[in-house]
Amino acid sequence: MARRRYQQGCLFLRGKKRKVWVLRYREGVMLPSGQIERVNRSEVLGSFVDIPTQRNAQRIVESRLRPINENIYRPKTTLTFREFVESQWKSSLYPTFKWSTRRGYDFLLRKYLMPIFGDCGLAEINRQMIQGFVAQMSKNLAPKSVSLAKNCLSKVLSTAVEWGYIQANPATGVRLPTLTIRQERIALTPEQLRQLLADLEEPYKSMVLIATLTGSRRGELFALRWGVLDFERKLIRVRESVYEGHFSTPKTRSSIRSIAMSEFLAAIFMKNRPKDATANDLVFSSRKCTPLQSENILKRIIHPACQRLKLPKVGWHTLRHTSATLLHEHEPLRVAQAILGHSDLQTTLGYTHVLPGWQREAMKRLENVVLFPNVPKSENESEKQDSELIGVPAI
Repeated sequence: MARRRYQQGCLFLRGKKRKVWVLRYREGVMLPSGQIERVNRSEVLGSFVDIPTQRNAQRIVESRLRPINENIYRPKTTLTFREFVESQWKSSLYPTFKWSTRRGYDFLLRKYLMPIFGDCGLAEINRQMIQGFVAQMSKNLAPKSVSLAKNCLSKVLSTAVEWGYIQANPATGVRLPTLTIRQERIALTPEQLRQLLADLEEPYKSMVLIATLTGSRRGELFALRWGVLDFERKLIRVRESVYEGHFSTPKTRSSIRSIAMSEFLAAIFMKNRPKDATANDLVFSSRKCTPLQSENILKRIIHPACQRLKLPKVGWHTLRHTSATLLHEHEPLRVAQAILGHSDLQTTLGYTHVLPGWQREAMKRLENVVLFPNVPKSENESEKQDSELIGVPAI
C-alpha cells in the first residue's frame, strides 16, 4: 500500500490583463498495468475578479485537495474508452454473452460509441458529454436505437465502476428522448394466413405453418432437431436457438419449454423428415446440413408471396404475433404464455392484437346483452330491433 502523502499544492496568480488563480498539485493515477503513478496536475480555479483574495482561493484549494489528503481519493485510470473496451471489457465479458448479444454490442460500439468516446479518457467521460451524445443521436435516429446505444455505453461504464477504474457511472440519470408513435406490429387474420400458405411451396409452407401453430421464435424454429420431437408423447421440446449459424440456449429460462404437438403437426413433421435423418439433424437445413438463414427465406420466398397476394409484409415475428393473437381469442392468456415461452403475462398481452371484425362482433354482443337480454333471435331480427330502437329504418 502506498504511504499517505499530505500536500498543500502550489497556488499562484497567472496573467496580466486577466488574472486567474492556478493550482498545481500531484495526483495518483492508475496505469493500464494496474500500478499507481503520481503525476503533476495544473488546474485553473477561477478569475481574480471572482476570487478577489488569496484566503478565498486557499479555501478552494483545501476543498479540492481534501479527498487526496484524507486518503479517500481513488486514483483515476489513464485508460481510454477504446483501450478499456478492447483490452479488458470484451476479453472478460464477451465469453459470457450469447452470440447475438456480442454481435449487437459490436455494432453499437463500432457505429456509434467509438467515433465519439473511443479516444476519451475513461475517467474523463461525464454525464454532460453523454447527454450531448444522446441529444445529437436523437436528431437522426429512432428512440429505440438511441436507447440501445446509451444502454451499451452504460453497460461498459458500470463494469468500469465494478472493477475500480472509475468511481461512478456517468450514464446514470441521462435522459432519453421521448418515444414517438411507431408503426404498430401486425397479426394476420386466419383468412390471410390461409392465402399465404396456399401460395407457398414446401418446405416453406411447413415452416410458416409450424412457426404460427407453435408460436416459435425464428431462432427456435431453425434450431429444431429431430431428437427434440417426441412423437410418442406428442411434444416439441424447445432447447436451442440459432443466430447466424451459432447455437445457444433460448432467449430466457421460460423459453426452454415443451409445446404440445397435435396429430396435424406431427403429420407435417413426418412429411418433411428424410428417411436417413438422425436425432442430431436439423428439421430445416441447407444442402450442406447447416442452419438456414431466416432473412434470406423472407426476402426470396415469403415477401414476394405477400406482394403477389397483396398481403401485409410478413416477418417471422409477425407469425409469432399472429399465434399469440389467435391463442388469446380462444384460450386463456396463461396457455398462450406457456406456448410462447414468455416470462410474464404482460409480455404475452403485448403480442396480442384486435383483428378486423372483432370489435364489431364484440359491440354487437354487448348491444344484445344490454338491450335484448334473454331474447333469442336471428341476426336479421336483431338488426330490425336495433333499428326500431334508435328510430332508423332497417336496411
